[in-house]
Amino acid sequence: MSRKYNRVNFLNFLDTEAVLDLLDVEDEEERTRENCEDRVDKGMDDFYNCLALLENHRYLYRSKVAKCLWFEEILPTYDDSRLLQYIRVSREEFTFILHEICTDPVFIAKSGNQMPVEKQLALVLYRLGSFGDSSSIAKIAALFGIGDGGTLDNVTHRVLTAILNLKTKYLNWPNAEERRQIVQNTYHELPGCVGYIDGTELPLAEAPILDPDSYFSRKKRHSIKATIICDYQHRVRYLATGVPGSVHDAKMFANMALGKDPERFLTGSEWIAGDSAYKLTERIITPFRQNSTVMDQRSRAQFNRHFSSFRVRVEQVFGMAKEKFPSLKELRFRLGSEENHMYSCNWVMVYFILYNMLLQFNMEKGIRINFDEFTSEENDNQIEEDITNLNTNDTAERKRQNIYETILRINS
Repeated sequence: MSRKYNRVNFLNFLDTEAVLDLLDVEDEEERTRENCEDRVDKGMDDFYNCLALLENHRYLYRSKVAKCLWFEEILPTYDDSRLLQYIRVSREEFTFILHEICTDPVFIAKSGNQMPVEKQLALVLYRLGSFGDSSSIAKIAALFGIGDGGTLDNVTHRVLTAILNLKTKYLNWPNAEERRQIVQNTYHELPGCVGYIDGTELPLAEAPILDPDSYFSRKKRHSIKATIICDYQHRVRYLATGVPGSVHDAKMFANMALGKDPERFLTGSEWIAGDSAYKLTERIITPFRQNSTVMDQRSRAQFNRHFSSFRVRVEQVFGMAKEKFPSLKELRFRLGSEENHMYSCNWVMVYFILYNMLLQFNMEKGIRINFDEFTSEENDNQIEEDITNLNTNDTAERKRQNIYETILRINS
């Protein structure tokens, strides 16, 4: 029961008791008029004293959280293997993230004192890595020895804000020089390819309050969509999220900035690799469909195998992110307002900023991540008949065939 509801109930109780006392006084005819007046005055004094007491206290009852020293005394004793189970990062990775966010202005207390930034970060990493019952707010608050109301929300908001402020540094679209370098480094794989695009569903723990049907996906669950584009090093270069789960990947892309104005993001012969859910264009190259009549069947199958062996990188990113931060497997949000919806989008954005930060940290340390171990649990080859206007233009088809011929020459 909310604090607000408790206060309203208490006020109603006071009103009722005051009225009953007055009625009781009037019914007692044996009392003298003077005694009755004294009793009324005393009753009203008590009533107003209770109101004043209520007005001057924020809480009717404030539960005390037992002091827990798990973060201060127990967590530091864990080795990296056990640390990973709780906060999803190694000790070195934690120190790196802490160094990146600790100077953010959000951690400068405007009034009172904040808990140490490292404890705030550990708490949020624990939340991001929790799934199912372990993600209970009460359990997390008890483990860290803080209140499960405003304190937990404030800590989470501060850390998310500090990480979001790093977006331009860690999650950005490659500039012209970066794209040229990417194309050069991957020319032997898919000539001209800058990145790989795919979408995924992020299930919601509860149905949204507003328009829940639009969030009910073809997988029979309420969800929001996320679309990412990654490069050949598995770094996320573009993220869009928040679209209801019933929206098709192709429609979502068409409404993204990159879909509306691809020339802002791609120049020359550059293109992005997508699966058959997307429409073949000069900027998005897809595998041949089963009903395609272009070239012969053997050539189409050969291209598709080669193409998919590199486009799978984006599926590996989704798999890696969901393995690293399991709460991505079910977002515990009840979408009911624009503010709440924006908060859920920021939550998803934080996942992938952190993902890129950790990827860069490990690359700089020379630590190689075996992405072959990570695949998305879903291969979203969506029903092709659901998409309209899939007829491609001849220029896009010729470009795909030219890419195939270039691949044959390179590998001959």
